[in-house]
Amino acid sequence: GPGAGTDKAELALGLVLGGGHLWALGASQRRLRDAFLEDPEQAFSPDWRVPAYFSAVYLLVVLGRLWARGEKPAAGAAGAGAGSARSYHTAMVAYNVYQVALNVWVVFGIVRELSGRGQKRGAKVWGNEHAPSADSFNLAFFVWVHSMNKYSELADTMFMVAREKWEQVSFLHVYHHVLLLWCWAAVCEMGPFGDSFFGALCNSVIHVLMYSYYLLAALKVPCPWKRYLTQAQMLQFCVCAAHSLFVLWRGNAPASLPALQLFVMLNMLVLFGRFYTKKYSARRGGTAGPLREKAA
Repeated sequence: GPGAGTDKAELALGLVLGGGHLWALGASQRRLRDAFLEDPEQAFSPDWRVPAYFSAVYLLVVLGRLWARGEKPAAGAAGAGAGSARSYHTAMVAYNVYQVALNVWVVFGIVRELSGRGQKRGAKVWGNEHAPSADSFNLAFFVWVHSMNKYSELADTMFMVAREKWEQVSFLHVYHHVLLLWCWAAVCEMGPFGDSFFGALCNSVIHVLMYSYYLLAALKVPCPWKRYLTQAQMLQFCVCAAHSLFVLWRGNAPASLPALQLFVMLNMLVLFGRFYTKKYSARRGGTAGPLREKAA
């Protein structure tokens, strides 16, 4: 079976909804290609009302729940938290399956383009010129898909709030999720060309491993790479920060793009520093799982 406490009908519904969203993202490729052929500079530009709306709703829900928590008697809140954790198990399984599938799709799509088997010809991992061209659409499309997933990832916090995992709902966690909505919208506005795919590729690889870990944990299945995930996440931040400095030095993209990536990487290093301080210094030699945070 899919695991103890998993409702099969609810899981099937969740997988259908997740699959429908993946199909909708894939179906957007034709619309975006038409827009790209007409105006490649603006084809991926966001409607800024979308991140504004999601940010406002997200903050209202999180801050509202934090305020309501302060109004509850402690015993009642604890009881509600235990029940909520059980009731959201199936939804979390479906969500983690969706995240694994989406990130595998992005990784496969970008690697296919870099290998020359897709539309892109002669792309380099680092050092591509930041300009739209006839063969740059597919890489830009997967950067756009990655940016769209930042809205889905707000569910990470929603599950924490619904399950009363208040110790995980830190200021930096909430700030980080809102930050990424706007940062990836900015990447799409400035053009997801050249080396813009690199951060999306690194982050998607980590997401495949991380959401697989959370899926296996929800199903009570041991994860063989659990102990290496935090190190992999830290390596990601360092590699992406180095890439930002390389692009700034080489000058093959508008300076605002690598500067934005470097800013986010520094944010992540601060957040992970807090995670290490709280978790590992308190439990030396422990096997704490990875922090549920992502780089840009």
